[in-house]
Amino acid sequence: MAAASLLVRRGVALGVDVAVVQLVDRRQDPSGDAQEWTFQRDVEAVLYGNGYAQTTGAVYRLLQRSGVVRDSLALKKACVPQIVTQDEFDWLRGRMGDVRSFTLIPLVALRAALSVFGCDERSEALVAALEMERPPDWPEVEEEGEEENDDEEEEGGDEDEGGNGGEGGDEDEGGDDSQGDGDPVDDVSGSDGVSIADTEVMDEPEVVGDDGDAGEPSPALHAAKRQHVDLEPITITPKLEAELTAFDAYRAALINQSRDGGASATATRNQDRSHILRFFAWLVNQKLLKRDATLTLFAHQFIGTAVERYVKDLLHQHARTWAYAARLLSSFVAAARFVVAQRGGQDANGAIAKLTALHSQSTQQARTESKFSLAKKPAGFLDWDAVQRVRAAAETGLLAAKTDAAKLKGVRDVTVLRLLADQPPDRVGVTRTLQLGSTLKRKDDGSYELDLSQPGAHKTAAIFGATRTTINASITQWLDRYIKLAGIQDGGFLFHAPGNPQAAASPSTWTERVKAIFARHGDVAFCPKDTRSSFITFLRSGDHDDEAVKAAAIAMRHSSKTAASAAYDKGASDRRVSAAMKVAADHSAKFTAGASSSTDSQ
Repeated sequence: MAAASLLVRRGVALGVDVAVVQLVDRRQDPSGDAQEWTFQRDVEAVLYGNGYAQTTGAVYRLLQRSGVVRDSLALKKACVPQIVTQDEFDWLRGRMGDVRSFTLIPLVALRAALSVFGCDERSEALVAALEMERPPDWPEVEEEGEEENDDEEEEGGDEDEGGNGGEGGDEDEGGDDSQGDGDPVDDVSGSDGVSIADTEVMDEPEVVGDDGDAGEPSPALHAAKRQHVDLEPITITPKLEAELTAFDAYRAALINQSRDGGASATATRNQDRSHILRFFAWLVNQKLLKRDATLTLFAHQFIGTAVERYVKDLLHQHARTWAYAARLLSSFVAAARFVVAQRGGQDANGAIAKLTALHSQSTQQARTESKFSLAKKPAGFLDWDAVQRVRAAAETGLLAAKTDAAKLKGVRDVTVLRLLADQPPDRVGVTRTLQLGSTLKRKDDGSYELDLSQPGAHKTAAIFGATRTTINASITQWLDRYIKLAGIQDGGFLFHAPGNPQAAASPSTWTERVKAIFARHGDVAFCPKDTRSSFITFLRSGDHDDEAVKAAAIAMRHSSKTAASAAYDKGASDRRVSAAMKVAADHSAKFTAGASSSTDSQ
């Protein structure tokens, strides 16, 4: 590999310049595929605040604890030419300065190490700057999959809400039917008269509401930034993994006599798994489990009490919304139905009824919550003109690119921004998972077609049905350039996971990438979801007729009701009353103009 092509991308984390390079690990296979690496010195500077001169070996010890220290690559002149070529060594050493040796860490190994290090401001900044996959056990970032569900509760038809959430699998998975002392949940009375655990940490979460009412979250808390529950992830035992696999198969089956509703999309099933594992982690944190968690918990006689307290904790202590609670409960109802189906359909403890009641109540509260939500523009919100200026700035910046890596990165940035700004911004998942030859197809005339004709192709596919639409011509040339420079082959994802063109970037990685692109060219880390709000606000506040507004809703795959909601249309409240406000002000001015003039003259 030529030394000039080693650099894949660069970034800045907490003021530290970091880089990703591409290099073959010739220790294992001299002719193998190139891997992505970063410099150990830079990792230490970000994670521990140490410059090269103050290296303490902290990262080396972190790699040791993580079991990946042997994957790192220590390079010195003696490594030429067996491990690296002379050109590669000179290029890499040149970036380090006047040093005799240095170490590279594969991003795959760094991801494992960061899982051990934990999620904090420093590790988050490093992951974002390197544009690498987040460790799987980190808390989720604020992204489309979570936030948009909050805003579009009425579109959840394909999300298998609680009433129809009872999907299980064809396999005969042996659940643990034991109860009493052998069951994972402790059976000692709690403060509300329903048994669950004899421990102080299970007391009702302390909340502040009107007149001390514990039924509603604190208004001040809801006004605060929503926070994630920072929990130690649970160990997924082989038994639990087998249960989750069977649950996933049951949900995915196109037809199943033991299930009430239809098959669930992959995104929905992945979200179910995440919700379940997070709940289990909370149970462990609250010291409610005697032994390893299994899905049989969802048929336990006290599951309703445990889930009710979990939801209250999320609402009162972590400022989550009722819509979020409803989504969690939808997953829990599905899990309960699965377990009951595995037991022959006998719900001896009434678990399904309890969880369904909680889901119904949360959904009702979510609808009320959405009606009284007057979401303000975020501090870093960009109006549609500003989005266009960022896109133009990216195109101007591309003219200065000299190296192949810089050109690829610049073209990628412009392609992403064109997809977001030259047409109604599609659902985040649609853009993130564009696959050449599958969802993105070349037409005979050289243009591109977005093919979403398969069931489950996007979140609201069950509502909007199959579509094949031509992508705007202004985007075509950028898609051509990016696909050629990136070497995307048929079947490859345009915006793939680092080092793997056959896997789409994860939702969190995609969100961070788009935010980084906006930050590079416009100094505002703008989320892909927010481009949808920006476009809708522009469309509904400008001189656009109803047909254009309705067409945009179809193109963006959401309902007109959602487009008109405060969560999307950031200028709706002022616009609705502006005409009346002007009439009142103009009429009032006729009677106060004289008085104002006389006051000014004194």
